[in-house]
Amino acid sequence: SVAIDAMGPERTAERTSAARELRKALEGLSPDHREVIWLCYFEERSLADIALIAGCPENTVKTRLFHARRQLRRELEQLEAS
Repeated sequence: SVAIDAMGPERTAERTSAARELRKALEGLSPDHREVIWLCYFEERSLADIALIAGCPENTVKTRLFHARRQLRRELEQLEAS
């Protein structure tokens, strides 16, 4: 695409690599954690929406997000170290 071409090959490679690492790190999460991360950050859903979709209380969504972020951080750190 034109937008990717405008970034230059080095920047495009960095973004591709980062996207690949993020996908791999997301795969390391449990399905419940992956779901709340996806809905919150990629679909930009509210906590209330996520609770309806996941079929659980908002406080459970908050707890899942807390643990999912922590696990995602660990997964990304492991990928960087390898």
